[in-house]
Amino acid sequence: MAQLEFNLLPEEFRRPEREVRLKLWAVVLTGVAVILVAFLILVYTGQARKMDELGNRINGTQAEIAKLRESVRLTEDVDRLKGGLEENIYAINALANQNAKRVNILQKVNQCVSPELSLVSLEERSQTYLVTGYANSHLTVARFIDNLKAAVVFQNVTLTYIRPTQVEGEDVLSFEITAAIGNTFVSANPE
Repeated sequence: MAQLEFNLLPEEFRRPEREVRLKLWAVVLTGVAVILVAFLILVYTGQARKMDELGNRINGTQAEIAKLRESVRLTEDVDRLKGGLEENIYAINALANQNAKRVNILQKVNQCVSPELSLVSLEERSQTYLVTGYANSHLTVARFIDNLKAAVVFQNVTLTYIRPTQVEGEDVLSFEITAAIGNTFVSANPE
């Protein structure tokens, strides 16, 4: 059964239905628009805040990177200086070892010298030493050579020359001896 509706209000009090519906739709759409704008404002504000936080983090990270770069540069400088110092220390140790070897050789030669003999020079030539001096007799020079051979430091001790000469009006023998450094001495004192 169909129902019939009648509007018994006088016409001036009647509202047109269509106008009411349009106003209702306008109110609903306005409310939705306000809610949507409020939602978008909230999203925008949240995103802007996150962007600011990310910007601050990026700036902080860039500052840390700059500090780390400076630390890396300083570390590289320290490593470079350390390498240079190690090279210097190695060179100093090598010179100290070499000087210690020379001092030891001088001590060995000095132990071989008798009072009748005087040395004029001791010259180093690679692994060979050239010894020159004066002696009173051939026997003194022979003992000196024997003492050098017995010192174990020297090998191939050779008399290069011996000849008579005068020193301060006295007759003496001038001599020159070559002596190679033995392998056991070189290996015991690495350079």
